[in-house]
Amino acid sequence: MSNSTDALAYRWNEDRATDGVPITIICPSIVLLLVALRIYTRAVYLVKKIFVEDYAIVGAMVFSIILSVFLVIAFSNGAGRHFETVSSQEWMRIRKFTPYVYISYSAAHFLLKLSIVFQYMRISVMNFEKRLCYALAAILVCGFLSFFVTSLVICRPFYAIWTPNVPGAVCVNVTLSMTATQIYFIVMDFAILIGPFFILRHLTIPWPQRILLGFVLALGAMASIVSVLRLLVIQRSTTSTDKTWDSVPSGLYGVIEINVGIACSCIVTLRPLFSRWRWLARGEPKPPPGISPAQKPPRPMDPFSVGSDSTQVLTVSDDMELGRVHAASYGGSTRAGSRAAEEHGEQTLPAVSRWESTDPHFRLDEEQQRRQTSVA
Repeated sequence: MSNSTDALAYRWNEDRATDGVPITIICPSIVLLLVALRIYTRAVYLVKKIFVEDYAIVGAMVFSIILSVFLVIAFSNGAGRHFETVSSQEWMRIRKFTPYVYISYSAAHFLLKLSIVFQYMRISVMNFEKRLCYALAAILVCGFLSFFVTSLVICRPFYAIWTPNVPGAVCVNVTLSMTATQIYFIVMDFAILIGPFFILRHLTIPWPQRILLGFVLALGAMASIVSVLRLLVIQRSTTSTDKTWDSVPSGLYGVIEINVGIACSCIVTLRPLFSRWRWLARGEPKPPPGISPAQKPPRPMDPFSVGSDSTQVLTVSDDMELGRVHAASYGGSTRAGSRAAEEHGEQTLPAVSRWESTDPHFRLDEEQQRRQTSVA
């Protein structure tokens, strides 16, 4: 009798909120700092310009904080304790927040992935890659709209979510809905994860920057792994009779998943800021000046680029994260580097095809020699 009484008392005092609340608060706090550094790097330090993907990542951060607030409120109302220790009033308050937790989670996921797709779109140089980015963005929009509507009509009438035994109430199968949603997020995670491999084929960036991107992609894979772990606990959290106890892992995995994803998308944008700190540590007041796209001489062929014999390497943009980006340009196509130079009023070097650059009888004219000598 004594053992059973002690076990019952221990069960009554068990509370997963002691671990859940710190995780729910610390994760978005750390990631908020990374987002602030990202905005500072672009809006204040580097180009004094915020791109559309930055607005999306700020929105994802806002919904991540909202999700954490809802989870902390749920913990304060009995989530994390065993169901028999939670009063009916506390359970009703938890159920009232449930649809808004789903909406916040879906919105954070949507804006996070949309931010990454926008960034891919900005550095893509091939029409196929841009069309692929547009297709991913359209799928993300459709997916979010479907999840948003599902969260609002999860029960009809709506108050049946927190009111038991409502006559004629019809509710969506929560287990099936959450499982389908999580599978969708996992599929989109891996689709976005492999996107850079298509884009990097046509970019000539130094190997250290390729390694940095590979490291960031590995971190992105960690977020995908957390998504898979959350999928494994959804079944138990939605079918358990001890719902307030067994639903905690699902919520915590959701917080970790979103914040790891936001952190990964921000780390790669902080390269210029870290570089400046390195220069300051050496006593240099500012980084060395770069050269404009038109001033940069043609670079050797990128082993990752694909094309015909008329392929040449041309400057496309100065992407803040990748450094100076080059792309394979095909004979007869519009030269992005020339367009960028013309916008700045600069004179561009005539295009040099691959066979010309290797022909021993080929010589540059005096103007080309003068320009390349001045750059060197």
